[in-house]
Parts: sequence; structure tokens; C-alpha cells
Amino acid sequence: MQWNLIPGSVLTVGQSLSVGDYLQSPGKTCFLVMQSDGNLCVYAGVDPSHNRGYVWSCRTTSLPQGAYFTIMQSDGNLCVYHGTPSQPGPWVWSWTTTPPPHAQSYFAQLDDHGDLTVHTGTPSAPITTLWGNFGVTPGSRIEHVVVLMLENRGFDTALGFLYTPHDPPAVNVPPLRPGELPFAGLAYQPGKPQTANVDGTIVTRTASRGVAGANSPGFDPGEEFDHVTTQLFGSASLPKPGTPPTMDGFLADFWSVLSSETHPLTNKLQVLETLMNMYAPWDLPNLSRVARTYGVSDAWFSSVPTQTNANRAFSLCGQSAGEVNNGYIGGSWSSLGVDTFTGMNTIFNALSAAGMTDWAIYYNELYPPAAVTNACYTELAFPQIDQAAHAGTRFRTLSTFLDQARTGTLPRFSYIEPRWGGAVLDQQIYVDGNDYHPPVDITHSEQMLEQLCQALTANRTAWNKTLVVIMFDEHGGTYDHVPPPWGATPPWGNASPPPTQESFGFDRYGVRVPNLFLSPYIAGSTVVRSPTATPFDHTSMLAGVLDWCGIDRAHANLGARTVAAPSFWNVLNLPLPRTDDNPFAVVAAPPSATPVHWGQRFFLQSALGAFVTSQTWFNIPGYAAWYPTYGWLGRVALELRAAAIGNGYQAGTEIAAGGPYQVRTSEANQYSSTNNPEWYNSLYVNKGRIGSAVWYGCTDVTADLTQGGWLVHAVSPSSGTLTYGGTVRLESVLYPGHYLYPASGYLYLTTKADATSLWTLLPAPSGG
Repeated sequence: MQWNLIPGSVLTVGQSLSVGDYLQSPGKTCFLVMQSDGNLCVYAGVDPSHNRGYVWSCRTTSLPQGAYFTIMQSDGNLCVYHGTPSQPGPWVWSWTTTPPPHAQSYFAQLDDHGDLTVHTGTPSAPITTLWGNFGVTPGSRIEHVVVLMLENRGFDTALGFLYTPHDPPAVNVPPLRPGELPFAGLAYQPGKPQTANVDGTIVTRTASRGVAGANSPGFDPGEEFDHVTTQLFGSASLPKPGTPPTMDGFLADFWSVLSSETHPLTNKLQVLETLMNMYAPWDLPNLSRVARTYGVSDAWFSSVPTQTNANRAFSLCGQSAGEVNNGYIGGSWSSLGVDTFTGMNTIFNALSAAGMTDWAIYYNELYPPAAVTNACYTELAFPQIDQAAHAGTRFRTLSTFLDQARTGTLPRFSYIEPRWGGAVLDQQIYVDGNDYHPPVDITHSEQMLEQLCQALTANRTAWNKTLVVIMFDEHGGTYDHVPPPWGATPPWGNASPPPTQESFGFDRYGVRVPNLFLSPYIAGSTVVRSPTATPFDHTSMLAGVLDWCGIDRAHANLGARTVAAPSFWNVLNLPLPRTDDNPFAVVAAPPSATPVHWGQRFFLQSALGAFVTSQTWFNIPGYAAWYPTYGWLGRVALELRAAAIGNGYQAGTEIAAGGPYQVRTSEANQYSSTNNPEWYNSLYVNKGRIGSAVWYGCTDVTADLTQGGWLVHAVSPSSGTLTYGGTVRLESVLYPGHYLYPASGYLYLTTKADATSLWTLLPAPSGG
């Protein structure tokens, strides 16, 4: 569309804006534009090519594309009509249907706050203000904000391959500057090779796409301040202020963790290498699907280059009372990993003090899981919350959140605490969780995300007024290639700094982490960055919520960094809510003869016409496991995943024939055990028992990966790419020459040294 700047920031009587015409506010912070859908809209930004977020529109629905114009009339009405000024059509909108008081003259004006107003008089001599979209903020259409704070994933580890140069994001907010990349991911910037000295042997690895299992990297990397300093600068020594991070110490630091632990890992080198295996979109289908359906920031940094407590304190309080590592502040529950930040004001206290008491905190479970405290982590860590108005009724379960989301009765501000996961007892035990914290199986986290989204979108009326912010508190030692910048505002501002742990000046940010935004007012495949020179960090959440509630940041007692933080409301880049934003819609099965892509599902049919069907549990001593069945009823969809053995990773999205892959079921199989929280969903062969029944095993990167590896050979057509409708042969990696085979006369699968065992990949629907 051609854009035409109308000089000035006012419309006097007789002046009009046709489609594509726009005028700027005096300071060029906002612009008013007539759109081809019949909407007169205000946006933040200099002009339509530098749109920084929607502010206001005259209508709540679009009209058919066509010719429209707005005009300041001599009767004091600012109106929108079909047609053109020379050939006007029917009326579309006006600020009032009642004639305003008679005056000599009228004019409309746009100011730097995005307020559009109608006045009597002239711009040089205004008399009375008749109308205005006063109080409109970028978040004025939003009545509910939901924040979900997850755990311990660097941006590259989780979403580094979300977009590629062949598949870029659709929208960048703000618009890209000359030379700026549309996505700061690994397909655009590969990152530096990482090295580690493993018992005298130098091991070098670069970031690769695809993980070996859902618990990758299989061991909890170093999270504390010294570990993070080593990851960023190659040494635990404090850098001189302004020293650029080299971002080359991740692998070496991970080896220092692995080599010093007593956990009986069978192959520490195998686990070491998993640190550089990044989750591909098909490995984290739900998180990736949500990010692509709505918006994600590829320039959001954790607030402190360290672990959980300090970063969660910044996300709720704008400071950490000088704490860097867990345990510095201490308190009654410090032995359980929870520091008690006594007396620290929180966002909840700030909201209540300003009269906004409609908020709640939702938790998956009490902390710790043994429930000896009768409180969740957030209440234990930030006891000042209990001093806020009506705080006692504001701690609720996740099931309550889901019910309120479905019925459209959520409070204005909701904060969700996940079920905590991770390693305890010297990493001997992995506690189940749904917070994405390594090394537990992320399948639980993916399921929780889908559950939340389905509940939130179930009530479309409420969903059209909701914004969800999904945050990760820290990178947890996992990989990211973007150097965190210096120049962070310390929470004490220009005042004298208090004593701080590690003598840290809180003047640089932590490692980059994923941050997702969900709303029907966000265009699909949006990548959002700070609208100012100051990058996003966790205090941007505080700043955005305060701005949304009209609370002066300087009076909220949430630290100087919160006052200076950029807000995220530029992510709302659509004037009207979308109706095509279901991230978990079922995708129709692709046609036959088309290539099979990563993340797509298929039915596996034998040459006899029967299928791999629903799993069953056989509780036989020594053989107790989930087993796939074989027959004609209850066929189940499968999919291929990279096996991380041999040449399992592929450059494209089409799956090459011959590579070693995991064959995974779309069904959920879980053996309930504290020490075995993984999901049993990949076809495995029994080690040492050739020809025994094929069963479902865990995709555990610390185990023997060859047990779940299959060489998928294309038979017909014998091309380099697997295709739907094509015939394949599945050869066990552990037992070369043995192929997936339907057991004769039985309803289960086995392996057999028979190369005539053929299977057809039939199309199946994906998603849902």
C-alpha cells in the first residue's frame, strides 16, 4: 500500500484522510491512519513502516476492503465514510450521533500519548474538548493478563531453530533496521564452537538441530553465578566492566559438572555432547507451535547471570536484595532451595496498594512436593505478598485456574507457578515436573502448555481480552549464543550500592531466555524486541503490568530497573482479534506421494495390511512394559525423531531415507515412578535378546541410544526422501540385519533377520 503523510498533527474542518493517508503526533511517537478495512486507527511509532504497536481504532470489527475516508465536519463530528471525499458513500462511524454544541470552528488532534481528541476553536486557540479516546494505552483492549514463569532453558536450546532463512518470521516488531536479522537464531548465526578438555582429549562441538531424547541434556548443567560466568567468559573470574562475553565456555563448564558428580552415568562423554543438541521445532512441538501461532521475543534476557531465586525475585520484585546464588538470603526454607525475601515489595503488593486487588497466584502443587509447608514456592519466597489486600484468598490451584479460564472468570492479573522438576540428592534422583527444567522429560511440560492454551481459548469472549506472557526464569546452564549486554540499571539506581553477593554490580543482564506472548491481537509468526535501546528483561513484565494498570512505576517500589525497563505492549500488532489462532488445531493428513516432514505423523501398515495399533501394558516379571500391538483395529499414529546416533540430524524439514531415527507413538505411556518420570513412547528392542518383542522405551539421552534407533530404508520409491504411501524397511541399529517384523500368529511386534519385512507409511493427521 502507498502511504501518504499529511503534514501536521491536526485535522481542521474540511480536512480528510483517505485510505493510506496518515498524520503524526507532534513528537512523532504515534500516528493516525485511515485503513482500507474502514478503521481509523492510532498506532505507536513514527509511521506505518515503523509501526510499534496498535493503540486505538474507531471500530471493533473490520469492513470489506475498499475506499474509505475520515473527515472533520463543520458540525463538530469526526466521521468515517465509504467512498472518497469527492464521491462520498454511506456513513461508517462518528464520535457521537448527537450534534455537538454549535461553535465557530472545530478541529481534531493527535498527541504523543496516542490520544485523539475533538475540540472547539482552532489549534492555536482551543476552547473546549468535546471528545477523546482518553486513557487509551496499548493494552487497553486487554482485561486479563496471565503470566506463566517456567524454568531453565536458554533461548537457543529451546527455540534457536524456530525460524530459518528459508522459513523466516512473518512480522518483526519493531520493523527491522537496515542490516538487522529477522531472527537471532542458530540458522542465522551458528554461534561459536564449544570445547572441553575431557581427560586430556579436546572435544569440540557446535550447536546442532535435534535432540536424542525428551530429557536432553540428561543432566542438570551448572546454574550458579561462577558457572554462568565461566559459560559466558571462559573463566569464573569476574570480568572488567564492559568486557564482551565470549560465549564459548558452555561445554567446558558442563564437563566440570559432569566430571565432579558421583552419579553413575554409563557414558559421560555421550551426555556431554547433548548440551549442544538444540531442540528442533518437532522436538518441542507445543512450545514451538505456540511461539509461531503468536509472538516470541528473541531478545529477552534473564535479569541476573545466575540461577532461580535471584531471577524470580527480579521478575516479581525488581530486585533480589543483593542475592546472586541461592542461599545468600537464607530463611526457614533455605535448605529446600527457597530463600525468604522478607520485606521485599512485590508486583502484587504494588497492585493492591494502587487499588487493583483483582489478582491471584496459581500453583501446580505445594512446595516441596511433600507438602510439609502448606504453601507454594512463591508464597514461601516472598512473604510480603501476605501483607497485600485480601492476599489470603489469592493462592489457588492450577485446576482452579483452568476452570476460571474456561468460564471467563479469571482475575485481571494471574500468575502461574509450575510443578517443579529437576535433580536432587547429588543428581541421583530426578523429580518429575512440568517446568521444562532439565533433565526431566519435557513431555509433561508440553502437555501442561497445551492444557493451559485449550482452557484459555475455550471461552472466546474472554480470550479476546486476554494476554498471556510465558517466561523462563534463567537458562540453567543450557546453551545460547547471544552475548548478554552490559548497561543494566541496578535496582538501587543512582543511590549508593548495598552489599551484594559476589560483589556483583547488577549492571549486566543474564543469559537470553525464551519469552512468548499469546493473544488474538498478535499476528502469527511475530518476533518482538524492545522498542527502545534498553533490552527486555524480567522487569519488563513488571513495567508492562504497571503501565497497563495505570500505576506510576516510580511509586511502585519495585526498583530502578523496573522504572527504566521497556514495556512489551508493542507486541499487540493487530487492531482486531484473530479467529484463526488455535495453536492445537488438528492438521489434515498430507496427500500420498508427498515427502514426510519432521513432526508429521503416519500410520505404519505391514505388507499383510495390518497396522501398528494401540499400546498395552504387560505386567510380567522381568518383562513388564508398554508394548505396541499389531492388528486391524485401533491403529495409532507414529512419527520419526532424530536418534542422535550416526547421521541422524538433517538440514531440511524433509526426512531423508536411511538415517537412524527414533520411532515414537502419539500415545502417552508413563510408568509412574519418582525416579523414572520419563514417558515410554519410542520403539525399543531388548538388549541381549535378539528377536524378542519390541516395546516402548524412554528417549533417555543417558541410556544406550542404539536400543531405540532404526535405520529407515526407502524401498519403493527408492529415493533419498521418505514419502507418504512409500514402502520402507526398518532395521534395528542395535542388531544390524534385523528388521521390524509382525510376530507370526501373535498381536505384537518383534525383529527378525528378514529383509522382506516391508511397511507402508500412510498419511495421518497431526497436531491436536
